[in-house]
Amino acid sequence: MADTYRPPKGVQEEAERALKWIADGKAGSGFTDTGRARAAQLARGDAVSADTILRMYSYLSRHEVDKQGKGFSPGEDGYPSAGRVAWAAWGGDPGLEWSSKIRDQLAARSAIMEETMSLAELRAEGADVPLSDALTMLLGEVFEFYARAHEAHWNVTGPDFSEYHKLFGKIYEDAHDSVDAIAENLRKIGSLTPALALAPCEYRYTDPIALASELLEETTELCDSYRVAFDIATGAGQQGIANFLAERQDAHAMWAWQLRSSLGIAEIGESPALDAIVADEAEEDVTEEEPVETNSADPEVEARRSLIAEAEKRTIETEVRATVGEDGLIRMAGYAATFNREADGLPFREVIIPGAFKRSLDSGQDVFLLVNHDTDQLPLARRSAGTLALSEDERGLLIEATLDPKNPRAAELASALERGDVDKMRFAFTVAPDGSTRTKDGLRELRDLNLFEVSVVTWPAYSDTTVGLRTADDDLAARWLAKKWDIKRRQHAR
Repeated sequence: MADTYRPPKGVQEEAERALKWIADGKAGSGFTDTGRARAAQLARGDAVSADTILRMYSYLSRHEVDKQGKGFSPGEDGYPSAGRVAWAAWGGDPGLEWSSKIRDQLAARSAIMEETMSLAELRAEGADVPLSDALTMLLGEVFEFYARAHEAHWNVTGPDFSEYHKLFGKIYEDAHDSVDAIAENLRKIGSLTPALALAPCEYRYTDPIALASELLEETTELCDSYRVAFDIATGAGQQGIANFLAERQDAHAMWAWQLRSSLGIAEIGESPALDAIVADEAEEDVTEEEPVETNSADPEVEARRSLIAEAEKRTIETEVRATVGEDGLIRMAGYAATFNREADGLPFREVIIPGAFKRSLDSGQDVFLLVNHDTDQLPLARRSAGTLALSEDERGLLIEATLDPKNPRAAELASALERGDVDKMRFAFTVAPDGSTRTKDGLRELRDLNLFEVSVVTWPAYSDTTVGLRTADDDLAARWLAKKWDIKRRQHAR
C-alpha cells in the first residue's frame, strides 16, 4: 500500500488560520480553489499522499524568502499578506519541518525525489507554455487522473460500495473520453501525441472516503490546469479548442461538486466541522507573535527580495573584467544579456530583442549587482547609488560597476574575475504585459522586460558545455512527460 501521512497538530493549526484569512478576503486574487481545498484537507487532519508532501516541501522551500516581505509578520502593515496566507495554507513553518522529514525518509528509500509540477503550477512559476505543450501536459494529467479513478472504481469496498462504485465509474468513463478528445485537439494544431502508459498502480486503500477525498483533490487541480490551458488557447486564437477546454473544466467542476457532496463538504475548502475552528480562530490575538527579524538593514532590498526570488533568470557566457584604478576603486564591466542570440540550456527557444530593457532603464528602475542572486548579502553595487550603470548597445545589456575595495566580497569577486574563476552572468526579470511574442516556429521573443538585478554566478543554472540548443523533439512537454512517467515507474517498482 502506498504511503499516506496525517498532518501533525501544528500543520493543522496553520491551515485553520489560513482558512479564516481566506474567508476574510486576505488571500489575494491569485489564490486558487485548489489551494483552499488543500488547506481544508490539512486543517481536517486528512491523510495526504507522498506526492502532496513533496509539493508542500517544494512550495515552502521555494517561498521561505517571502518571510522577509512586508506584511508577513504580525504587527506589520498589511498583515497578513497574500504570501503569509499561502504560507499558512501549506502548513507554514510546521509544514516545512514536517515535509522536510518525510522528504528525507523518502530519499532514504528512493533516489527519485524530483517533483513534476502540474500545468497550472508550472504557469504559476512564470513559464511561458505554448499551446501544444499545454495540451500535452494536460493529456498526461488527465490520463493519470483517469487511471486513479478507474482504480478507485475497482477497489472501493464497504457498506456504501454500490454508491461509490457507480460514482467512480462515471468519473473514470468521463475522464477516459476526454483523453481521446485532448489528443485529437493536439493533432488539429499539427502536433503529435505521446504514447502514454502507466506502470501497474500499487494497491493503496479501499476506503471510499479516502478514495473520494483523493479524487476531489485531483479533480480540483485539474480544473486549474484546464483553466490555464483555456487561457493559453484563447491567447493563441484557437477558440474552438478553448471552448472544448471550458466544457471539460465545467465537467470536472461537476465531479468536484458530487465528490464534495458525498463527503459532506458544503463548498470547496469548507466543511461543517470547520465552523467551530474558524470561530475559535477569530478570537485569537495572533498579533502578539514575535516579528521575524531580517538580515538586511536596507528596506529597498527587503522589498525586492520576493521579486528577485520569483523572477525568471537567464545565464549567458560573457567576458566580465575587473580592474583596479589609481584611486583604488575596483571597476567591473561586462554584458548581462545579449541580443538576437538564441538562449542555450532552456526547455524552449528564446531570444532577447534589442530595446527589451529600454523602458525599464528609462523609468529609472533600481537594479542591484549581486553574486549568485544572494539577497541575504547587501548589493555590491546599485543603480540608485550611482555605483552601477546599465545601458543598451548593439550587442546587449552592458553593465559598468564601481566596487568598494574595502568590501571583502568585492575584493574576492575582483580576484575571481581576474583569475577567470567566474565567467558567467545572470539577470533576473519579469516580462511586461504584452512584452513577449511567439513566432510561428515557436521562438519566444522578449521585447519588454522589467529588470531587477544582475549577478555574477559561479554555478549557473544551465551549463553551456552540457546543455545544447533544443531540438525538434526535445521540447518542454516531451521532457516533462518523460520525467513524470519515469518517476512513476520507479516509485511503483521499489
